[in-house]
Amino acid sequence: MILNKIIRQAGFLLSRFFRQDTPHSLFLFISGDTEIDKNLISLGSLSADRKPVLIIFGSTPFISIPEPFDIPVCLFPKIKKNKLVQAFYSGVIGKWIEASDASVIVGAQDHSFNNIIVHVKKTVKKIIVTKGDSWKNIERNVLSKTDIIVCDSEYQKQKAQKNFANRIDKTYFRGSVFAIHNYRDIPPSFALNPNSPPEALYIYQTGEAQKALIIAETAKRAQNSNLNFQFTFVGDVEEIVSPSQLPNCNFYGKIEDKDTLKGIISHSDILIIPDGGEEIPEYLGESMCLGKPIISLASGPMAEFVEDGVNGFLVPPDKEPKKIAEDLFIALSVIASDNDTLVRMAASSFRKAGELFNKKKYYEKWKKVISK
Repeated sequence: MILNKIIRQAGFLLSRFFRQDTPHSLFLFISGDTEIDKNLISLGSLSADRKPVLIIFGSTPFISIPEPFDIPVCLFPKIKKNKLVQAFYSGVIGKWIEASDASVIVGAQDHSFNNIIVHVKKTVKKIIVTKGDSWKNIERNVLSKTDIIVCDSEYQKQKAQKNFANRIDKTYFRGSVFAIHNYRDIPPSFALNPNSPPEALYIYQTGEAQKALIIAETAKRAQNSNLNFQFTFVGDVEEIVSPSQLPNCNFYGKIEDKDTLKGIISHSDILIIPDGGEEIPEYLGESMCLGKPIISLASGPMAEFVEDGVNGFLVPPDKEPKKIAEDLFIALSVIASDNDTLVRMAASSFRKAGELFNKKKYYEKWKKVISK
């Protein structure tokens, strides 16, 4: 503990030899979380007046940085495994931050970023960006030094506020909680080319065996009821469901390439999310920007993105998987019964994406957070 403190002080004193000697007021820490990092890079691009800088631990960025990119990028050695090196560079970066006027630091809940939060002075505004309910995992000593927590949904914001308000020791966190939806590039229009029969897409995530079985059950109901619908599975589900028993299903396997996945989403007609989880699926925003109606469980943050009967359907959660499959089947039946319904919902989903993910709102909300 004492040695770490000495090493950190050495980094503080020698700071100017190990970093850029330029003033900045917005320090954006790239953590390795693709979704959050992408949005922090967008924030930097939109905040040129605050002289932003990206700070990356490691020799290679975790996410591709667009070209041209006018924001300075500062690479520091990967320090997560060596506590002494970590202490030294936390001193280097801490001095840089404190030497700037009206400094604001923003990052995900990451060990390296946390180490900066707990050691810079109080006048530095400290903002943690969370994903899903990861705000629950912020350590007490970090939480007590944090000024603002930014959640990725209004649902999580309300949960966090309630949680902090109900804690016996309210000195843990005295800051504010905001909700900012992730920014996305929204095309000027979307192409509506309905398949015949309509195609419903499910994207499997590791550990979602029960959800894959629900989609398979939904497909079986469609087949047995002569509902003319095609189902597409993306992900390694062949060991969970039996393709030979599902002739109305396509199986793509695991897709690593994002452009390929985007193409599959674009070709489909509807996205099904049999999920009641805390995190927003990464492909949800992409699907809405492409004008895809969403059928999802009415739980977690999904009600912020899906208006029941407008840009999709929300089905009630149930402990019985077959009941969920039945409700999904009913929702699909409604869409399949009338092509106008699919067209209307697709347009509504695209419009909803414009309301939630547009650049102007994203920047206005962040401007409010940074200026608070």
